[in-house]
Amino acid sequence: MKTHRLWIGISTLLLTVFLTAEIVDPVIVISDASSMQRSVQVVYNAGAHEYLAVWEDMRNIGSTGMDIYGQFLNGDGSLRGDNFVICDKPGNQYTPHLDADPYTNRYLIVFEDERNYTGGMEDIYGLLLESSGTRVTVPNSEDDASFRISYDNSYVDYPSVAFNHTDKRYLVVWSDRRVDTGGDIYGQLVSDEGALLARSALAKTSAGVDNFPVGQAEHIDENVTDISYSPAVNEWLVVYVLFDFNIMEARILGQRVGSRGQLITQQGTEGTGPMVCSDKTENGAPCSWPGVQFNYEYTAGLAKAGTLSGLCEALVGWRAWNTADGTSNDLHAQRIGFFPDAYAVGQGWSAGPAVEGRFFAAFIGADGTVTPDALSGFMVSNAPYDQNHYDLAYSSNNHEFIMNWGDNRNMNSHYAHDHYCQILKINENSEIEFLDASHSVPVTSDENIPLSVDTTVYDGSSLYTGAAHNPDRNEFLLACTHKSDPADAMNSDIHGIRISGITETDIAADPASKPADYSLGQNYPNPFNGNTVIPFRLAESGHVILKLYNTCGQEIMTLVDDELEPGQYRAVMNIDGLTSGTYLYSLKCGTNRTVKKLTIVE
Repeated sequence: MKTHRLWIGISTLLLTVFLTAEIVDPVIVISDASSMQRSVQVVYNAGAHEYLAVWEDMRNIGSTGMDIYGQFLNGDGSLRGDNFVICDKPGNQYTPHLDADPYTNRYLIVFEDERNYTGGMEDIYGLLLESSGTRVTVPNSEDDASFRISYDNSYVDYPSVAFNHTDKRYLVVWSDRRVDTGGDIYGQLVSDEGALLARSALAKTSAGVDNFPVGQAEHIDENVTDISYSPAVNEWLVVYVLFDFNIMEARILGQRVGSRGQLITQQGTEGTGPMVCSDKTENGAPCSWPGVQFNYEYTAGLAKAGTLSGLCEALVGWRAWNTADGTSNDLHAQRIGFFPDAYAVGQGWSAGPAVEGRFFAAFIGADGTVTPDALSGFMVSNAPYDQNHYDLAYSSNNHEFIMNWGDNRNMNSHYAHDHYCQILKINENSEIEFLDASHSVPVTSDENIPLSVDTTVYDGSSLYTGAAHNPDRNEFLLACTHKSDPADAMNSDIHGIRISGITETDIAADPASKPADYSLGQNYPNPFNGNTVIPFRLAESGHVILKLYNTCGQEIMTLVDDELEPGQYRAVMNIDGLTSGTYLYSLKCGTNRTVKKLTIVE
């Protein structure tokens, strides 16, 4: 019988009818130069407590073409300094993407670049930037400190990048036509010091070009990438569009990539074989603009912070034509959970023996149902007309994703968009809840959350929006293109908006927060392999005993044994010293007693 090596924390849970969150800063003017600015991306750096926004900018179109500009913002959303040039080399620079290294307080910005333009061919370039704004000279730097990432003089586009917090390196991915005119997905590992890394020699000093195929189906178009990283599995998940012209079908695929650049199958073994993340679309109906976000974010001082539990989860999004009404594009999503191989073998998903450190990727429905290979995607927005390009972010404070996009439900014009978002809360039952801006009131996929609605201006149009979360202040920063004069085709700005999350508070002291009943909630997540949370509510004061048992009824440990006031509580339990299997937990208060099951996987 185990009676020690367990730390339990009791704290009050937020009660959403008592606390609210809100849009705290409806307009942040990030850039208002007299030119077209678009395709904004934004990241939060917990090491420096700041944001960096980057975008395409035409203010120098007559001299250098389209350039990449940036703007630092403090953690409270205020601007730090002025707009600055990231790259203004001859020719155009397009579609920037970035991620932060909070250990060195540097950023890697990647973008398409025409400086070596030959016969329609472009390159992927990168620039390593200090939090101070200083450019970092790296082994392959050119005169402006930027460096080339793709090396084949082919047609390339849509680069994405994510930082590996465990091994301190980046993975850059992009669409590339060096082999197949339809396009493949390629990648390149980059060290935290900006050296290109060969997969066979990953020391920081062994710089070497090693563009490698991530997605490569012959004579099938693969393009438009996004990427996210989780230290829970030490992997990247790369998502992209696959379009088969022969049968006119499009799907969203996901390829797992290990920290050494090795491709990983859905079962967790090394090898090629992307996961199909979306249902197919037929008759040429497009399925496009994939996005991905793990339930992880770095919190200053913690190398592996942020998940609700040990269960690693990714949310994959995409945009698809609504074949039912034939007039609009809607936004969809699919949850993917990463389960230890021992659990997968136990469930019959994989053949044994189980391999330690391997993870099986299974699909999770909006209702929390787990299936090993059956898709269970759900609609994020099906409002009238188009929901356009979007971005994703995750809050470890409230265990929720946010998606923001350009939306023309109010104007029905391809170019006339308002700015909308949706909060996707992972609740205690592992279900996805659609919440409004207060994080409390449920909404539906045709309601969503309006951020800026004005038929005299356009928000969210012109390609990408940006989204980032600040866990230190528990706020989202959502960025978009803003066009104050719809008749002026050549001028648009970059705007931002801040949405606060909810911070836990002591609600037991407030009579209005007193629960109406007694209840023991299901632990979440379940199953789990790290920490789990056991919620319960008390309508009256009393002596509370919460214990853990094995399935034979033998007591394993006491979690709570104390006098508690009325309120809503949670016990945080760590599995240290416990083996995989099913357990029972029991809550007793007065004459009330409730028993539930939980499952530990290792």
